[in-house]
Amino acid sequence: NLSSWNISEDQEGYLWFGTQSGLSRFEKKTGTFTNFWHDPDNPDTLSDNDIFSVFEDSRGFVWMGTKHHGANRYDKKTGKFTRYQHDPTDPDSIPANDIQSIIEDRLGFLWFGTRDQGLIRFEPDRGIFTHFSHDPNDPASLPEMSIWDLSVKEDGRIIIIPSTSAVGLILFDPVTGTYEQYMSDPGSPFSLTTNTIQDAFEDSRGILWVVHNNGKVDKFDPQAHRFNLYRNNPANSRSLA
Repeated sequence: NLSSWNISEDQEGYLWFGTQSGLSRFEKKTGTFTNFWHDPDNPDTLSDNDIFSVFEDSRGFVWMGTKHHGANRYDKKTGKFTRYQHDPTDPDSIPANDIQSIIEDRLGFLWFGTRDQGLIRFEPDRGIFTHFSHDPNDPASLPEMSIWDLSVKEDGRIIIIPSTSAVGLILFDPVTGTYEQYMSDPGSPFSLTTNTIQDAFEDSRGILWVVHNNGKVDKFDPQAHRFNLYRNNPANSRSLA
């Protein structure tokens, strides 16, 4: 398919393309593609052909997130796919089927970013899913948003990139299950430019680059030292004399 949502390179050097019409694996040495599709008569194939994300975990399994039919795990040794789909009658199944991003944290847990259902953690050893979603009755829960992408910072926190939701920059701690939210403040020149984030990237020096949907870029240096300026303000009797 000409529309590829995601490209990922595995440990063996193969390139994996998640497209709107199936999964493709590209072998650079021969310049050839191997294609994988959903077969309704074969449960060992993809659950869906519309693939949003492709990711290889530390164990060598290749994971695919689909638009409407959950996640898939591909075993290179057996050539079979394992499907993880939400089942309303099974509380132990994956909590959502709209998987748009997949990453792995330092503890070996997998994280799935969904379009409408928040964040999902998967423990491979125990096969357990944990759901982190917005709860209007819990101010400590994640904001209501659509997650487009996830990435892991050097300190282990997960950067959550929303698709169109104006929720600012969110840094999620996978150990505590809590998060920090950075929002634009018109009164502060050091805050985010906007609350609609397009992408974020941490470079080798630990500097975080944040891209906004209007094309502007913010640079955040956690090691930078800031100086506060105190001066007299005639309109404020409590300011410096």
